[in-house]
Amino acid sequence: MKLLPLLIFFTGFFNAVFGQKIEVLSVNDGSYPEIMVRVKLYNATGDTFSVSEQDTDTDCRVEETANPSSGERMFVFLAENSYFFYQHKIFDEIKKTLSELGHILPENSNMNILYFGQRGKTVKYLSAAQTTDFALLAGNTEDYFTPQKDSLYIENKVYEAIEEAVKYTSKHSQNNAVILTVITRALNLSQVKTFSKGFLENLKNSGIYLNVIMYETESFNAKHELENIAAATGGNCCFFNDKDLEAKTAQVIEKAAKSKAKLPYKEYSVKFTAKQKGVSNSFIIKYGSLQALCEYTNPEQNVIWRAYPITAAVVVSLILILTAAVLYYKTRHKIIRRIDASSQTHISEIQKENKALKRELATYRKQPQSILKSFEKFDIEKNLVGPGKIIPRLLVQDGDKKMVFELSKMIVTIGRKETNDIVIENRTVSSNHAALSFEGGLFYITDNNSTNGTFINDMRITKGKICPDDIVRIGAVFAKINY
Repeated sequence: MKLLPLLIFFTGFFNAVFGQKIEVLSVNDGSYPEIMVRVKLYNATGDTFSVSEQDTDTDCRVEETANPSSGERMFVFLAENSYFFYQHKIFDEIKKTLSELGHILPENSNMNILYFGQRGKTVKYLSAAQTTDFALLAGNTEDYFTPQKDSLYIENKVYEAIEEAVKYTSKHSQNNAVILTVITRALNLSQVKTFSKGFLENLKNSGIYLNVIMYETESFNAKHELENIAAATGGNCCFFNDKDLEAKTAQVIEKAAKSKAKLPYKEYSVKFTAKQKGVSNSFIIKYGSLQALCEYTNPEQNVIWRAYPITAAVVVSLILILTAAVLYYKTRHKIIRRIDASSQTHISEIQKENKALKRELATYRKQPQSILKSFEKFDIEKNLVGPGKIIPRLLVQDGDKKMVFELSKMIVTIGRKETNDIVIENRTVSSNHAALSFEGGLFYITDNNSTNGTFINDMRITKGKICPDDIVRIGAVFAKINY
């Protein structure tokens, strides 16, 4: 048993060198003793699967769940639409070249067009649907394609555009051979110094062949950088000018058409009946000389749940109830504290308001004579209407503010609310404070259960007769009737 890990290591190393690989995707022990293992197998050689528990082989049932590569090619073109290409009409040549690739590509090939670029402040990155895009090119007369629904927006950076294109192709490859061809000026490599961490290694293992077709006048460093990236994936790199783009593209595509899908694989479901009784158990799944160490759990050894299911359920229920009760009371206490704090603030504000009203009322009670004299200063001439005819008016004094209201109705309402006949905007006056009525040649005032009361000559009344010299107080506002 001590030599087993070492044996597995050397076996894995040997098969990695020769391209074979076994990958365990999952182990499902939910139907114990039935164990199901999902396995991905790269470069199968025709051997068979077997399972070993504690150095004893166990019968297993194998079912293929995913097909390997169909052998078709998926061609993806990542074209740069930089301002330089636009000015020199090179992007038009790129579109023309791509639209004529139907004569070059093998039959039944899938072609996708992606592009990135920047002209002024407009930045677009188009990822077309996973179908041939010749129709898209043929019907497009603008410098920019119309972005599809799955479009991404990206800056004019080659590294970032390549990374996004790799993500797109990996998502849609369906285990076919993928040839990603980048047509670029690559001058903007100086803006981004490197790919994201681990990208190049992932690209090598992704099954993507990366071709680079670069404008020939660019720097040596840019050319060298992308040449190395293309070579690392088994792709090609070439340089074009204003006249030979189509020829160079055809050259690269003809080489790529002969490529094979990298690491073709199959997926299998391997089932066997477990024999071990421990809580945690291990087994080895084998395919020829390939081996992988796996583990599974025996749920029957979960003593608490199996031996005392009712007790365990009661304990868990009590814990949940206790937790819920604690949370409830904590939340309730916080809410009560907030309500108390809010109520106390509101009470303090009301007390302050009442104190201010009392001070204001006390001030007006001490000055009835001065108020009476001030009524003599009202402009009585306003009250004359027609020859020798006088309409009764209500003279109102609210502090320094003086108002005159006609009493032309049999009943006149007074209050702070705008629906009243006489509106007095003073906080000591209630919304519907009082009503003036003309009865038998005299005026009467009736209080409407107001907060601060209605007074005649400083005597609070519910309903009272107003004589010519009487002073009426409505809250803290003084009034007098002028006949």
